[in-house]
Amino acid sequence: MHGDYTSYKHTYSDKTTDIALAAGGTGTIVPKSAKHRVYVQKVEGSITTHANAKYIRITDGTLIVTLVNDLTKAAGVPDEFRQDWGPKGFAFTLGATVTIESESSGPVADVHVEAYEKLDADLNYLAGATSQ
Repeated sequence: MHGDYTSYKHTYSDKTTDIALAAGGTGTIVPKSAKHRVYVQKVEGSITTHANAKYIRITDGTLIVTLVNDLTKAAGVPDEFRQDWGPKGFAFTLGATVTIESESSGPVADVHVEAYEKLDADLNYLAGATSQ
């Protein structure tokens, strides 16, 4: 593997997405099957409406990563955030849907997520086909 972001997304399935995140809203990245794992490489965003002491986080129901804890009351003040896990990315739980969410009454933001999925479990003859 070359070690850059695009090489992983070309080798595996690209799951990069843009999300217009409303207060209390969510965006999701859904893996192809229970045998696939989502790897998030980078999350970047711009808060367009602040909400004091409210968060934006990324979770799969088991793992939770807080991306932003908005500590300002100033509405309309642009604010950017970035979390970068490198080209290999942060591995979420096998088969789990990854959700980017704003807390209820939380910040409004435009979020860009760079991610890919790959088959991370063995497939056997019982994993789908009933006859061959």
